[in-house]
Amino acid sequence: MAESVRMAFRRAAEGLDPATDIYLIDGNPVSGLDFPCRFFVRGDKRSLSIAAASIVAKVTRDDMMLDSHDLYPEYGFDRNKGYGTPAHLQALAEHGSCPIHRSSFAPIRNLGAGRQLQLPLSEQREAQPSWRNAEEFVVRELEARGWRLHSRNFSWKGGEVDIIVSRGDTAAFVEVKLFSPGSRELQLEKLESKGTGRMVSAAAEWIRQSGFHGSCRFDLALVRSSAHGFELEYMESAFVPPDNYLI
Repeated sequence: MAESVRMAFRRAAEGLDPATDIYLIDGNPVSGLDFPCRFFVRGDKRSLSIAAASIVAKVTRDDMMLDSHDLYPEYGFDRNKGYGTPAHLQALAEHGSCPIHRSSFAPIRNLGAGRQLQLPLSEQREAQPSWRNAEEFVVRELEARGWRLHSRNFSWKGGEVDIIVSRGDTAAFVEVKLFSPGSRELQLEKLESKGTGRMVSAAAEWIRQSGFHGSCRFDLALVRSSAHGFELEYMESAFVPPDNYLI
């Protein structure tokens, strides 16, 4: 656990600009961190900054579990958010684990030790299309249409753009959404309610760093997996950013 904490904090600290003077960390002390920090047990009750970060982390986690539900609906991640509810445990007993389950997750560990749980879907799940596969697919489609790839998963202070491409004097910031039947409208609602601000923030920083001076637009790539691979629904200028987003 300590090593995973160290890895998580190194990733969070890498490339932070401007660098912070000190990190406030919720939890018990962990040695071996290469930056100034202070640990607070139950930090969300002692620091407004930690409390705010905790809210952001939980909302982000819930969004990730909703995306995971589209890929693995039998586990009910849209309802249990990964917690060991009775329905989740029953699904694990019936289907085994999927790639996003941790082997250290207590229900999996306990079931495996006590009942010799078989994982019949594990190998099949590894072969199923993933979000990363979908992103690769969109990149190839855009390149085939004459777009030049500049960056993937460009992030800046909590914001991120999945794909950044240009063609001529136009740059496109592309959000990739992998969806299953029945979840298309949900993906559109999630982008409208939460995703646009994060995209705009990261896009503005990329423009600043790259010195790009052409026109810009924000596109949405809806990707659906099928028996024949991926199907792409591409929406140009899916939303219009605020006029002052470059300020």
